[in-house]
Amino acid sequence: MASLGHYTLFLTLSLALYAAAGSIIGARSNDQRLVRSARYATYLAALTAAVAVAALIAAFVARDFRVEYVYQHSSRSLGRLYTLLAFYAGNAGSLLYITLNLAVMAAVAVAWPPRAARASLPYTNAVLALVVAFFAGVVFFLSNPFNQLPFTPPDGNGLNPLLIHYGMLFHPPTMMTGLIAVAIPFAFA
Repeated sequence: MASLGHYTLFLTLSLALYAAAGSIIGARSNDQRLVRSARYATYLAALTAAVAVAALIAAFVARDFRVEYVYQHSSRSLGRLYTLLAFYAGNAGSLLYITLNLAVMAAVAVAWPPRAARASLPYTNAVLALVVAFFAGVVFFLSNPFNQLPFTPPDGNGLNPLLIHYGMLFHPPTMMTGLIAVAIPFAFA
């Protein structure tokens, strides 16, 4: 699962960079095929980010402690509900969650833009793709949750005790989603 997550995270970064460049070049050269291709790359970036998130969640559910992030934020005694919470309990998982949410919001914004914003849609797509590429790049190069340990520990460190509360299932994801949603009106502006 770690390899799948690592490669799809790289694909997310590559697709977002292509979407940004293709949107700008296509708009400047009036090449509608390139603009359309860049828009499809935005859709695919959301899909590959979702696969990366699914790979990390699968590593948590399988208790794959070879994955360093799973080892740091989970244990065998952790219940299934809190195992899902452990996905965004650390920096790398939170950034991956932000990347997924932003990629999905960008895909939706590009798929159903307001009528008045359709003329500037390639530039909107470029801005959104650059923000997705930024977060995907930070996750991939600086805070990769798919890094593996050279050995397989018998158990993980467990979840931070401060996070073991039902409210943490809703509060962090809602806050992160609200904060990054500001990128959508920013891109249209």
